[in-house]
Amino acid sequence: MIVYASFSVDLHGLSMTDAQIEELRAKLEAAVREHVYPDAEFDGDIKVELMESAGSGMVWVYDGYPGTSGWYSILYSWDAHEGVHVGAAQWDGPDWTAALPIVGFAGPHKTEEAAKAWAVENDPDH
Repeated sequence: MIVYASFSVDLHGLSMTDAQIEELRAKLEAAVREHVYPDAEFDGDIKVELMESAGSGMVWVYDGYPGTSGWYSILYSWDAHEGVHVGAAQWDGPDWTAALPIVGFAGPHKTEEAAKAWAVENDPDH
């Protein structure tokens, strides 16, 4: 049996050096070989993707508030006829630090720049 294995691990919120990330990647690959598919013949390497920010599983949330303080990608709208705009805002626990009419959010992200970039890449109007 030949197996292709691909996994994604979200490292958001963890403070790790590049060496620690590579060590984690190697351990995950070894664990897959040893425990998940012990009798399999692998055609090439096992791919383990380690992401710095929440990514592949992140979606826009339109109800409620974030459960964690941090930088979030946001959707805001001054007028429903104009559509939504994307940006970044910080949630400090009790409220948003930006005085914007926020209608959706995703995150948290490590930085304001990462939050803005994710918002632009996932703009529902484009």
